[in-house]
Amino acid sequence: QKGLYILMDNAVFNMQSGYISLGNATEKDITIAFLALRNDRPEYFWLPTSYALRTKGTLGEICFAKTEKDWLYTATERKTFENKIFDVLTKINQKFSGNETEFTREVLAHDTLVDRAEYDFENVNNFKNNPSSWNIVGAFLNGKAVCEGYAKSMQVLGFLLGLDCATVT
Repeated sequence: QKGLYILMDNAVFNMQSGYISLGNATEKDITIAFLALRNDRPEYFWLPTSYALRTKGTLGEICFAKTEKDWLYTATERKTFENKIFDVLTKINQKFSGNETEFTREVLAHDTLVDRAEYDFENVNNFKNNPSSWNIVGAFLNGKAVCEGYAKSMQVLGFLLGLDCATVT
């Protein structure tokens, strides 16, 4: 599963389209590795929520996006959003002295996130209408998020502030 995770991580980071060979892999192992990757990498806001699998004999292949347009954002949009999110996180980080207790950092991260975004009630049941509400783009740039977007954004803030945190589903 760790090997599958690494293969998937590289493919997603590089926005590799089409089917990616995973070698000998069961569907269960692929699913576990994919879920771990989604939960570990909230900064991969361009990653779709689903994937396609196919097998050739005992070899497994995964596809996150058939073409560039099948990612949640294009490579150009990704770069633009990454730069804007970096700017936001830099400004947030400047608010901290580095001497805060872990509890104080957590409260400040929470309060920062609550001040930045409101709950996206309008699109809570419609991912396709506003996918950014389900990731860090929504909370950090658009000011709207649903539960998953808040959780991923809090995880990113936790990483930034040296907190141990994870998204739990």
